[in-house]
Amino acid sequence: MADVFRDLVMDACCLINLYAAKRILVHAPPPKSTPPRRKIIRPDSAKAVNLRPALPFKLHVTAEVIEETLFIRKPDEEDDGKLIEAVIDLAPIISNGLLHSCELHDQAEIDLFVQLAATLDDGEAASMAIAKCRSWGLASDDRKARRQAGQLGVTLLTTAELVKEWAENTSASDADVATVLQNIQNFARFIPHRTMPLHKWWLDAASKLPR
Repeated sequence: MADVFRDLVMDACCLINLYAAKRILVHAPPPKSTPPRRKIIRPDSAKAVNLRPALPFKLHVTAEVIEETLFIRKPDEEDDGKLIEAVIDLAPIISNGLLHSCELHDQAEIDLFVQLAATLDDGEAASMAIAKCRSWGLASDDRKARRQAGQLGVTLLTTAELVKEWAENTSASDADVATVLQNIQNFARFIPHRTMPLHKWWLDAASKLPR
């Protein structure tokens, strides 16, 4: 999968899911045998954490997607059994080079964006226009976007496929994978539909938390 393309542009749903995972974008520690490549300040902490890219792609996000990426849920500090809204802060991740902002450039991208925006949200339309015109991959879980990507010949990955790629790329344990999947389920409220790729893998892997 990683050999097909190097650059991947994400829509808001996938970005929110990876942010909620707490291991893939923000909390991905380097392997013990590899020197840390970057330092990043966690959105919820003043403490620096050593990070390296956890996926074998250069991850991109458009301004339209950033505007649509607003909240996840998190445990209430006063009641661990309660979840509350938390603002998503992408600035530290972007400033430390783990996520790259991009925008529509030439007329071909703008024209395709306008065409796609008739049926897709602006973030998905902009991401797909860029992916098509630059031969990048696209990350989306949206049914319409998946269908449109197929029609345009754009390589598309879903959240489940990205998590599996992360697990293989980092040699994550079953417990780590289960934690990531349950974080996405709880904090981003996402589980892949049964018609989506890796639906059964997700359900099986999410159940493997140690008792």
